[in-house]
Amino acid sequence: MFPFYDSSESPFNAVNLGTQTSVPGVSESEPSYTYVLNCPCGQMLKEPTEDAIVEVAQAHLRERHPDLADHYVREDILFMTVKYRD
Repeated sequence: MFPFYDSSESPFNAVNLGTQTSVPGVSESEPSYTYVLNCPCGQMLKEPTEDAIVEVAQAHLRERHPDLADHYVREDILFMTVKYRD
């Protein structure tokens, strides 16, 4: 390709970057996620599913912010939630 570059000296020759299909430690069947919602009051809510984060967030709203509890529906809560892959 380039007359001045000898690809046999490349440190990347020992690694086949195109054949790895899985990530060590991660199940191939279904990835797992953590859903995190940071409330402006400082409370961090962490749950493993969308349903769980919505349920916990609604309970938190009823307990700590009763005047706001009726204003947030599932879609609002999920919009404010960050989904991290474990």
